[in-house]
Amino acid sequence: MMFIIPLVMLAVMTALLINAGVVTFSWLKLILKKLSPAVFYIIYAVLTVATIAVFIGGRAVVLPNIIIKLGSYALGFYINLILITVVVQIVRLLLKLVKVSEKIPSAAYAYVGAAVCLLTVGFTVYGWVNANVVSKTTYEVEIENAEQHGELKIAMISDVHLGNLIDERHLAKAVDVINSTNPDVVCILGDLFDGDFYALRNPEKIAEQFLRIESRYGVYVAFGNHDAGSTYEQMVDFCKSAGMTLLREEAVTVGGAFTIVGRADSRSIGSAGIARTSAEAVLSSVDSSLPVIVMDHQPTNIREYGEEADLILCGHTHKGQIIPINFITNLIGDVDYGYYKNPATGTQTIVSSGVGIWGPIMRTSGHCEVAEITVRY
Repeated sequence: MMFIIPLVMLAVMTALLINAGVVTFSWLKLILKKLSPAVFYIIYAVLTVATIAVFIGGRAVVLPNIIIKLGSYALGFYINLILITVVVQIVRLLLKLVKVSEKIPSAAYAYVGAAVCLLTVGFTVYGWVNANVVSKTTYEVEIENAEQHGELKIAMISDVHLGNLIDERHLAKAVDVINSTNPDVVCILGDLFDGDFYALRNPEKIAEQFLRIESRYGVYVAFGNHDAGSTYEQMVDFCKSAGMTLLREEAVTVGGAFTIVGRADSRSIGSAGIARTSAEAVLSSVDSSLPVIVMDHQPTNIREYGEEADLILCGHTHKGQIIPINFITNLIGDVDYGYYKNPATGTQTIVSSGVGIWGPIMRTSGHCEVAEITVRY
């Protein structure tokens, strides 16, 4: 069974790529009358296979970073090409069903094809650019049941995915935005790594960026599903050397002002060192008179918490990262992005779209963001 799903996914992806190639050729043929089918399909096949091979093989063997990044950019283009060609075909089918297509001059399809090709390129370029920009999103949260009163500024990031695609240069952009918020505390909500510590080309330079973070109470980390595997211990050691406090199924009171809780991920990809226990066990000894802030990577876990948690911080979803995946993530759980308040318990949740990317260097849904959260209690 474990092999059936990947094989089905591979078959579906292959069919979609072949369909996209056939449709693209039919459009280009209307514009470039002398375009050779053999030349087009050979080039298309070689580029497609090379892109997929780099995406898969780049995680198994050491490839030059430029090759991996080019493959990732190309993968984003193919995803958009598949999406747009399928949408156009659905529209064309609907027009046929209502017999409108019979009234459309054949020459018009050449313009449609040219427009779709330009749209694919434009949409892809937007996704490339958007994936390399780090923005700031602001939230204001009121905690009403705390016995002590004050204000706390949190800078929150998630899903950095340090590795072949995200390096110290992208991280530097995030650190600049973090420092611009003048935070009291920085929370990193998992998937700090992309599954393999040794995918970091310059771990020393990356550590320098984390050490550049300015905050009153420091930087706290809870691991996500990609922060696991055979190099788990190296990931743990890196957090220490980079001045970050990793919380694994534990709670700490910070500055006598608030409690911060770090959970182990609920569905780690590989060995993750510490097994996840229950929310009750982790929160049983916290001081309820102080604001309790929980770092839990996956937002589908938020129903585990009751009134003992005031604010839950999550990541994982990337807000879909690529259209139309965002429509799928929006259907899973109570919230896949932004602010949510449980009507029964009053517990509040903020889910980040992440500051990095996974898979293709492409973001057509959401932004790479730092969340600036002002908590009043």
